[in-house]
Amino acid sequence: MTAGRCSHRGGARGPFNRLDASDSTKPQATNGDVLGRIKSLWASVQGDPALMRRLNGWLTMFWILMIPISFELAWLKSVTYVSALSL
Repeated sequence: MTAGRCSHRGGARGPFNRLDASDSTKPQATNGDVLGRIKSLWASVQGDPALMRRLNGWLTMFWILMIPISFELAWLKSVTYVSALSL
């Protein structure tokens, strides 16, 4: 047996070269880029106490407004929704 017995199936990289992400010509957003931007935004928000209080107030108002909506739509019976409320 020779070392290059699979050379007829795709050269030195073998038959799985179509699975290699570097062959893609389309630009792809990576999770690292998006996660990095979210972390950067969160770090800048945490550095400003007034902005944190304002954000907390708006999120509180949002959840208060969601109480009658979730009651009418029977979301309160959903374990997932109640778990999200506890966060």
